[in-house]
Amino acid sequence: MLFVEFKNNKILTAILNSEKISSIELAVKGIKSPVTLRMNESDQSVFSQVFVRRGYLYDLPEKVSFILDAGANIGLAALWFKRRYPTATIIAVEPDPQNYVYLQRNTAAYDDIHCVNAALWHKTDQLDLLYNDDTGKELGAWGVQVATESEGGGANAQCAAYTVSDLLEKFGISHFDIAKIDIEGAEYELFKFGDLGWLDKTELVIAETHDRIKPESSAAVEAAMSGRRVGRRGENLFYFK
Repeated sequence: MLFVEFKNNKILTAILNSEKISSIELAVKGIKSPVTLRMNESDQSVFSQVFVRRGYLYDLPEKVSFILDAGANIGLAALWFKRRYPTATIIAVEPDPQNYVYLQRNTAAYDDIHCVNAALWHKTDQLDLLYNDDTGKELGAWGVQVATESEGGGANAQCAAYTVSDLLEKFGISHFDIAKIDIEGAEYELFKFGDLGWLDKTELVIAETHDRIKPESSAAVEAAMSGRRVGRRGENLFYFK
């Protein structure tokens, strides 16, 4: 086990980039239990983005009770937000079953991080999971996409899909103070076709857009966020009410 307090990011980066280690457990200051990363996936890059480069640290609100983490991957963003807001309830939504195993493992120490093996979508549905792009290239654990059956072309794996309203009802929550949305192109359908009434009570939306997957994604998000103050840190866009 490697104990990490980020006193030497160069050493940490060398370890995370090692090709000789299949997985690693990191003891991170402020996190209750060790964080497991798969070294043959994109986990190390996500870890660096979230904890080393602090990709979500941008003018955050002081008091937060409820957080939506859509596209939770293996739970790194959820853990970062939990460290930032210890009393917050977090709903972590991840469609890929392999990522979901590590999401559950990494957040198991927290009773108020609730994991959901599903996709965030504009309507309640059942969707195909896509592990390869149009050229056949593997998307990797960080890039798993969802599509309708007609778009997916008979994918071997499927997942449930919920709306934001579904999740609020499921967990008896009135609103999300922060909604972090990194859903590999599905933000297009979510913001273009979905019921956006939940935005009225959401103070901050953090979104990563994927125009390389769906060219109109940025336009759909920007239209839904009209009138909000916007900021940027790395790939993350911050929309303040």
